[in-house]
Amino acid sequence: MDTSKTPKFDNAIDKILANLKPHKRICEQCEVEFEFLDTDIEFFNKFKVPPPRMCSDCRRQRRLAFVNYTTLFKRICNTPTHDEKIISSIPEGTEFPVYDFDSYWHGDRDWKEYGKDFDFNKSFIKQFKELFIKSPQPALTRNPESIDSDYTSYGVQLKNCYYVFGGMNAENIMYTVWPMMVKDSADFLIAVNTDLSYEGVYPENCYNCNFVYFSRDCVDCNFTFDCRNCNDCFACVNLRSKKYCIWNKQYSKEDYFKEISKIDLGDQETLKKYKLDFMSFVKKLPVRATRNEHSENVSGNYLINTNNCYSTMWAMNSENLSFTDFVLRLKDSYDCTVSAVAEKLYSTSGVGNNCFDVRFSTFGRDVRECEYIMNCKNCTNCFACIGLVNAKFCVFNKQYEESEYWNLVDEIKTKMLEDNEYGEFFPMSVSPFPYNASLANIIYPSSKEKILKLNGWWHDEESDFPKGIEFTKVKDIEQNIKDISDVILNKGIISDNNGKPFRITERELDFYKRKQISIPNITPYERIINRFSFVNNFNLFKDQCFKCKTEILSSYDTKNGFKPYCEKCYQQEVY
Repeated sequence: MDTSKTPKFDNAIDKILANLKPHKRICEQCEVEFEFLDTDIEFFNKFKVPPPRMCSDCRRQRRLAFVNYTTLFKRICNTPTHDEKIISSIPEGTEFPVYDFDSYWHGDRDWKEYGKDFDFNKSFIKQFKELFIKSPQPALTRNPESIDSDYTSYGVQLKNCYYVFGGMNAENIMYTVWPMMVKDSADFLIAVNTDLSYEGVYPENCYNCNFVYFSRDCVDCNFTFDCRNCNDCFACVNLRSKKYCIWNKQYSKEDYFKEISKIDLGDQETLKKYKLDFMSFVKKLPVRATRNEHSENVSGNYLINTNNCYSTMWAMNSENLSFTDFVLRLKDSYDCTVSAVAEKLYSTSGVGNNCFDVRFSTFGRDVRECEYIMNCKNCTNCFACIGLVNAKFCVFNKQYEESEYWNLVDEIKTKMLEDNEYGEFFPMSVSPFPYNASLANIIYPSSKEKILKLNGWWHDEESDFPKGIEFTKVKDIEQNIKDISDVILNKGIISDNNGKPFRITERELDFYKRKQISIPNITPYERIINRFSFVNNFNLFKDQCFKCKTEILSSYDTKNGFKPYCEKCYQQEVY
């Protein structure tokens, strides 16, 4: 029989969990009532943690505030002897130092120099905040195998990528979130095995497709929504194994290409019109309320080859999860955001790649049996540490002998439990990212005033229009891509929507000319926001199947003109 390494804590938590039954409580943040079910209590017992004090949405919002998948900044590097401008996911003006990627992850450093003793007369979070302010943060977090991808963050094995967040094995990609095995493409939210394509959400196994949404195995298509195995189709919805269709109408090969030759997506006004007309067409036809495939016993959306998952959004090849988002090959975990190849995680954000039994932590790689860590790699049995590499038995970045470590952790966790601090993810006050640059602000948009009340922070942009650059409105640029010259590369373009400026890069212009598609009329950030809107910001709500009237969870609102179908009715209608 194993002897407990934290006997005082185990005795205290066992008393809390002993008689825990399904019940309802009020969220301490939003004051909305929520409930715990038997399945939740099973996780609490497995991890030996008390029930959370906040509802699932507020917990998710807090985790997402620790993930910047939207914004890159230029700022001064704070590495000693450095003063150059660097690309960073953290803006200027932080109370903590920010080191460039190489210095942080590969420099000659020992983060144990920031080690401190735990003071039992102070709160845990206050002391962690003190360590956080002293500890440098990485300007970017990237895989060392990524090549020529300075303007990226979080991705694995990226090559020649620009303004890309997350993803793996991607090459020549621009303005994309989570590209996986994708090449020579731009402007996607989640794309898999897709090449030479532009703009869309969740294409899979597609080639030379533009404005492609939730479509698979398509070639040479423009404007498709939930199509499968289609070639040479334009503005089509819910088609299966079709060729030469326009607005879902069948054409002969000759007539198809005759009609397509009349359409010039390189013209700004023409492209605007087709975007609007296409979305109107989508609303006339059935849409799948949720998009779960090859998955059993699940609730949530975008669950692929995933089993036994509750309230989970976008998971692939995973099992036994609750309240989890954006994960790949994750098992037996609860309250996790952005993770891959991990097991037994509880209340984490950005923890993955060979991680096991990690709790209340953000960004960890190859870590095991750790709690309350931030930016650690290859660590085992560490508690409340920041930036450690190849470490064991550390508390607040200070080294201990194994027996000392467990005795101290036992005392700290017991005190945290008594002080009502143990069992919650980090507060927003220790996020390295401003709320308005995080995924939280997309999925849970908020105001600066509300976020400051939650002890988060907000980045106020200093100047949208730097000096020395000529700015122009989209309407004052040549309206067709074939007429646009390299002169545009030296200008700032003012967004049609929010009036903020953006630039067109040389690679980007070459891509649009190759695809014969008009340049964008809004900023990269706005384009990211628009793509998230296609998935309703990964939120579900109660609705009725448009056909059978059965109550369903849907990411499409009938009030907005959509016709969401339950899976059974959709299969009967489309297949």
